[in-house]
Amino acid sequence: MTHKAPTPPGPTEYHLRLAGNGPGARAILLHERHHTPGRDAVEPLQLLYAVALAEDPDLLPAEADVRDALAPGTAAALAQVDALYRPLDEAALTLARLPVAVFRQAVGRFEEHAQRLTPTPGRWDLAHAALATVRAGQQTTYGPGGFPHTRGYRIVWAKVALAHHLEPALP
Repeated sequence: MTHKAPTPPGPTEYHLRLAGNGPGARAILLHERHHTPGRDAVEPLQLLYAVALAEDPDLLPAEADVRDALAPGTAAALAQVDALYRPLDEAALTLARLPVAVFRQAVGRFEEHAQRLTPTPGRWDLAHAALATVRAGQQTTYGPGGFPHTRGYRIVWAKVALAHHLEPALP
């Protein structure tokens, strides 16, 4: 008697909805697909996407293209959405790999850009979430012995998720 390996499940309706709800939801989707247990990459991913989109708004795929790609509701449809978002994912990973000082300059440009945004669905939610991450990352707390510590943006876990997604052959 031969045993056949179980077929991996296709994408759930939940994952397909996430894939179709813009870059903020994409951050949740990538975190769930490639996260390190116990490490939250959603907010840092949203920050990276917002900074990348502030620098180049054309990185965001057209909603109609994403909707059309998702229509079949299959794993291939999810892969098609991944292909549409690949330029944004690559830009976000490039930002995550910048030296700290250069990354902080990019965040500063994003903050200036976000102050001029008019609230629009999708982009404003992402910008608002990213601004909250920026503010939290700039807060100073005091650790043992009264030494000051700045939280930072915790980009490392976003970088891990993006690298696993874009470069799956890496360990």
